[in-house]
Amino acid sequence: MTDETRDDDVPQEDVTEETPAGTTSTATEAPPPDSEEAGIVVDPVAFDEILVDEEASRRPRGEGNLDLVLDVDVPVSVVLGNVRKSIGEIISLAEGQVIDLERTAGEPVDLLVNGKLVARGEVVVVDDHYGLRIAQIVAPQDRV
Repeated sequence: MTDETRDDDVPQEDVTEETPAGTTSTATEAPPPDSEEAGIVVDPVAFDEILVDEEASRRPRGEGNLDLVLDVDVPVSVVLGNVRKSIGEIISLAEGQVIDLERTAGEPVDLLVNGKLVARGEVVVVDDHYGLRIAQIVAPQDRV
């Protein structure tokens, strides 16, 4: 720009700003397009009225049709114990090394369904396979 150029002469769409590196950058700010100018037709949307089943809305959400989900497979795990270790300790593990778990011998193990605690029990052997004898079902409000 020369000294004779006034701010009125600079188009408002071109904005020049200095960047941290000392260089300048030019950005163009375009006004929002008018829908009529762009040839776009905008019509209001009309939705049908939503009918509410009063009886269903009074029923607790947990009381639905379970038949819809009875065939859904979920992961089931039995947790014998756990322990927290640093990554350094994990990397230095070797074959034959024993990891002490934070559960005492004879203490019930946890049955997790989809990652949630649902029961506790004791480990048993059934035809050369491990099994779990359920000793306690965890109440739904106590499930983690």
